[in-house]
Amino acid sequence: MQSKKLEKVFRRTGLVLINSGALLFLFAIYQLFGTALITAQAQNNLENDLDAATEELASDEFIQNTFTKLETITVSEDIERTETVETEVSSSPYENLTAEEISALGAIVYKPKGEAIAQIVAPVMGLDSIVVSGTGVADLRKGPGHYSDSAALCSTGNAAIAGHRTTYGAPFGDIANLKFGDEIRVNTPYGNCIYTVTERFIVEPSDTWVVKDQGDNRLTLTSCHPKYSAAQRYIVVAQLTQTDVPYLPSQEEINALIASTTQTTVMSEEVTTTETVDRDVEVATEVTETIRGETNSVIVKTTTETEGFGEGLDGDDGQLLAVILYGLVFFAVWYRIYRIANSENKERKFKYITYGVGVFPLFVAMGLWFYRVDLFLPSY
Repeated sequence: MQSKKLEKVFRRTGLVLINSGALLFLFAIYQLFGTALITAQAQNNLENDLDAATEELASDEFIQNTFTKLETITVSEDIERTETVETEVSSSPYENLTAEEISALGAIVYKPKGEAIAQIVAPVMGLDSIVVSGTGVADLRKGPGHYSDSAALCSTGNAAIAGHRTTYGAPFGDIANLKFGDEIRVNTPYGNCIYTVTERFIVEPSDTWVVKDQGDNRLTLTSCHPKYSAAQRYIVVAQLTQTDVPYLPSQEEINALIASTTQTTVMSEEVTTTETVDRDVEVATEVTETIRGETNSVIVKTTTETEGFGEGLDGDDGQLLAVILYGLVFFAVWYRIYRIANSENKERKFKYITYGVGVFPLFVAMGLWFYRVDLFLPSY
């Protein structure tokens, strides 16, 4: 009697382990291939959005006229020599712009999170993706994401982009293939540019200074390292070597410039008083940097806080309740199918039909559950 009880316990334990292993295997398949399908669909939609934005911008005379008032950027195409890099702009590069023009400029360059802002192409790493604004969990599942607090792409400053290396299409899966001198092309609705790779190195997740301003004009790519892990971050730095994009204000500058051009008029019978908020526009700084193909040294500066590396990689804790609820739904569907198939006085044929019909709702419930689990867990 005792042996039969033990046999029953072992049999059920074995079934639980087998089913658990099968679920883990199916979840791994979902992460590698299912998430890639999600990103592919998102990329198709984003590509259409970017094309539409480019066409709209090209036909907008107001915006085109605004861009003609901006100052051009001088870049160096020699990435091997040690030199002083200077962005040549006047002390007030936006003094000819109205508040309306500045606001329109900000709406074009700095999109809401999740929207398409550019195309990034790097043949050496097999990269050809649409970049979205933001590096949140939902943003990076659409494609590479632009750090919202970093500089505008193709203009001055440090423009930083994050991307997955394993899941969701793995846009940065072969980031390690980039070498000194390789080109990265970025196409935006307002212009195009080329960055040339100068550095590759690995940092800790807390080293968010790499996406902050370093005093030069660069593109910083960030991704998880090693593959299938978020223990560290793989960093690629590329220098801006070609661009037809003018000198663009940062988001902070846009807000301040709009404030500085807003006039408050107080009217009475005798006098009209106009008050203007003044703000000094930061002039170009001079930076000396030695660039080497494999060196890991960079300039470290303290600036405003930027989105941490882990925002779109560590997962969304807010999905925990959804994970539990969808998990309960999945197991409820599975249990119901099992009970119907194994009900008494039913032929074997009925059992097969029940399992065959039940596969569809079971996989739907499993897919919804896996989707929430993946949002909750870190992505690499």
